[in-house]
Amino acid sequence: MRVVYLLVLAGFLAITGLAFLIAGIVLLSKGDASCSEGSSNTSNRKSLNLTEECSYSEEAITKGLDKFLQKVQDSYYKLHPNKISSKPKVSSAEIQAKYRSYDPSPQNIKIITDKALALLDEINAITFESHKLKPRERKALAQVKHYLQHIFGTPYDVNYYAGDFLLGPNLWCWQPLCDTRSEMKNSLYHFKPNSTEDLENLLKKFGEIKETFVQYRKNMEYGVLVGMVRSVEQCKAGINGLTSYFREISIKGAKGVLEEDFVKRLLQYEFLEVLTNNSEAISTWEKKNGKSVNQSLRDSLVENIGKPIEDFFTGLATLPLSYVYVNNTADKSRPANGSLPTGERLSGNDSYKLLVLEVARLVTQQTDNDTAKEEFRKKLKSRVSELNYLEGEFPKNESDENAHVLCGNVEGAKKYCPTRWRALQNWFDEAHMALGLLDPKTINMFHFNGAKHTTPNCPIQLSPDFNPSGGANYNRAGKDCKKNARYNIPFFTSEPGNRYEEWSINAHEGRPGHHTQVQGLEEHFRDSCGGVIKWLDQETYYTAFTEGWGLYAENPLIGEDTDVYKDEPLQKYGMLKWQVWRALRLIVDSGLHYQGFSRQKALDFFADFAWDESGEALREVTRYQSAPGQATAYMIGQQHIKKLREYAKEMLGDKFKLRDFHYHLLSQGSAPLSYLEQSIETYVKCVKNENASGCYEILNPANT
Repeated sequence: MRVVYLLVLAGFLAITGLAFLIAGIVLLSKGDASCSEGSSNTSNRKSLNLTEECSYSEEAITKGLDKFLQKVQDSYYKLHPNKISSKPKVSSAEIQAKYRSYDPSPQNIKIITDKALALLDEINAITFESHKLKPRERKALAQVKHYLQHIFGTPYDVNYYAGDFLLGPNLWCWQPLCDTRSEMKNSLYHFKPNSTEDLENLLKKFGEIKETFVQYRKNMEYGVLVGMVRSVEQCKAGINGLTSYFREISIKGAKGVLEEDFVKRLLQYEFLEVLTNNSEAISTWEKKNGKSVNQSLRDSLVENIGKPIEDFFTGLATLPLSYVYVNNTADKSRPANGSLPTGERLSGNDSYKLLVLEVARLVTQQTDNDTAKEEFRKKLKSRVSELNYLEGEFPKNESDENAHVLCGNVEGAKKYCPTRWRALQNWFDEAHMALGLLDPKTINMFHFNGAKHTTPNCPIQLSPDFNPSGGANYNRAGKDCKKNARYNIPFFTSEPGNRYEEWSINAHEGRPGHHTQVQGLEEHFRDSCGGVIKWLDQETYYTAFTEGWGLYAENPLIGEDTDVYKDEPLQKYGMLKWQVWRALRLIVDSGLHYQGFSRQKALDFFADFAWDESGEALREVTRYQSAPGQATAYMIGQQHIKKLREYAKEMLGDKFKLRDFHYHLLSQGSAPLSYLEQSIETYVKCVKNENASGCYEILNPANT
């Protein structure tokens, strides 16, 4: 009966699990807890204002919001002892008492899921008079509901009823499994042994880590049994994602763990210094175990951490056997009709087609649409320096799996992949030029100083991304900018890259895109009051807002609100192409995971609508297969931001100021789309009636 039950459950998960993810997911993931508490040089008046701002309102206290938020935080750390090192003001003693390695067992995943949903029901049962809540309380209320809806802010591998914990890691390894690296680094050092008993306890912790990877592999083996596995392309991408977290083990096997960053402090002399200076304890240990305490530590690291991770890599390489989780047999009872998930036709296709044909005619100097289209597609497929960062193709020995190992860092890339490195430097040159070109065009879009200062001061630098499945991406710096923010450019692209796409990508990743929004948040808008609300603000991250802003930065900010693309038809095509891609994501993502699209059908969409048959299209489809729901967030977020802008402009008329709109949008920081809508409505109300309650503070922020 147990086997029958499991198979029935698995069948249910296979049919509904990924659809559940698509329907409900707006990606959250844990943020960095590196914000400073703000300046200590504030005036007495400002201090009083801050105290008033940070204290809970009567409505929050009466309805128990303060106690509920604390309950959520307490529940999180109780259910996630692997995360204890990230708890605010945690002590070394508490880490020693509570740290346990991540438990990916289905039973534990179900416990976590049920608790999150129970807490969600609890907060949904409370009726708040939102106008009586302070702004940070309203934001926290929206955040905590979204946080619990997505099972403590983790969209992949943690919702038991979605069943995706059977699939294994995706191309970015956003699963909790890959968080074990930072958890080990931040927790194990607190178990510094002063006695042989302490050392035995530490080695037991290593054993718990072993069980993490053993159990995760068991989950995937069960997924194979019931047909919940990734496709070949997804499995390869998953290996690449995992490799980026455990690189030394992936290259050198189990003993590579001794060179991983997360164990370096454990192998330093100071870690065992107290114990090794106790000659009696050392002698007893060596007689009992036949080896020194230092060797015991190293052997246990290899056996309990290095070997299980190495075995896990080996297991991934054998998947997906003969089954895939997407059924490649067409369901003729459900013909695809090229519609959005909500039934509408793909928005803007005809207008984009006309725009791209105009570009094709300009570039090819052909007046006939069909001829211009054909000549333009031939030009895009050519490998010439006018269009690409390198003429010709990459050498095979710089593109295979061996190259992924040898050229996986800057030193190796220069030595073993010189052709790729040369192309990357050309790409860097183009990106630097674009950074200098685009930023001055945004002067009228943002406040660059004063009380409404929105833009970041921290510079952005270019870096290579060595994940073979990765694309362009961004990493923020901290508030103090001890390290530069980074715009990461993929090193292992299948083709040398397209110059005509860089302005659009640059606008998305740099200014006025991610760098303006994400780094601006770190420098200007993080919660400065502390407490559980600040913790929640740092724990949450909303892809629909972040990636939606990145797409909004591409168009309309750069594409329509500036003259950048005037007399630049190829660059304009690059911008239009990426807009089409984001629209296609809505269809292809849901098609792959809900309507039964084959991989080839997804690729056909890109060939037919975006005129793209490159390796970039292959990588994009692999991405959609690997991370259900994530790609749809781009256009959903962009359209929502555009809707809010149009609303504010219509309601305010001559009083509408784009700089102020962007300030009031971006100053909300990490927030769900529903809360952004409330905030902009409040901003509009205050501009129309400056004397309304609470509007002075909204319209006249303190200059910090």
